[in-house]
Formats: sequence, structure tokens, C-alpha cells
Amino acid sequence: MSRVRERVHFRLIQMPCCNTLFCWVNPRLPNYCPECGERVFAKIKADPSVILVSDETGWLNLQEY
Repeated sequence: MSRVRERVHFRLIQMPCCNTLFCWVNPRLPNYCPECGERVFAKIKADPSVILVSDETGWLNLQEY
């Protein structure tokens, strides 16, 4: 078994289109809502209050079997 530890930028986003809560660990913001498919990038940039939690020093721990 090997372990992988990677630093990620974690965000909890309330999608402006359908209010779905979405966990995001990509440094870029999402282009589309995964729930309804609407374009959300511009809406999130215009209203950053939809990002409920942001942690730039988060860690993603993976364990391979």
C-alpha cells in the first residue's frame, strides 16, 4: 500500500443557479454546475459570497490498495 498526500485548494460552493452545495478541490473555479449543467463561472466571479468555505492549505490524503 502506498499513500499519497497532496495540497489542494478546497472550496464549498453554493451554486448560484440551483443552490446545490458543491465541494471543489481544483485551483480553478468550475465552468458548469454539475447538478443542472448551467454555466456558473461568471456568476461565481461576480458574487464571491457563494463560496461558503475556502481553505487554500487543505490536504487530500489518498491511500492506494
